[in-house]
Amino acid sequence: MHQAFDGFEAGRLIAEKRPGFVVLDIDLPGVNGHALCRKIKEDPGFGKPFIIAMTGLDRPEEAQAMLAEGADAFFAKPLDFDAVAATVADFAAKAKAKDA
Repeated sequence: MHQAFDGFEAGRLIAEKRPGFVVLDIDLPGVNGHALCRKIKEDPGFGKPFIIAMTGLDRPEEAQAMLAEGADAFFAKPLDFDAVAATVADFAAKAKAKDA
């Protein structure tokens, strides 16, 4: 697991490590989560990770925007950790089935 503290570092780590999953906070310093989500989904250099977006801004338009920008799931804080874990398990099963 890797952690970044701003959008620039996140982009660098994702390109370098090419993880299968990215947990992306929308409100990042530097490059915001919306721009980073679009970049990850558009640029093959990042691989094709599942993106789980989250924010403390519980506004319906945030969820709609992130999903439209390519996020695979969206959660508002405080997080429902059981729902996040179930989503990760679902995505992992899909990735495993795709690789088989």
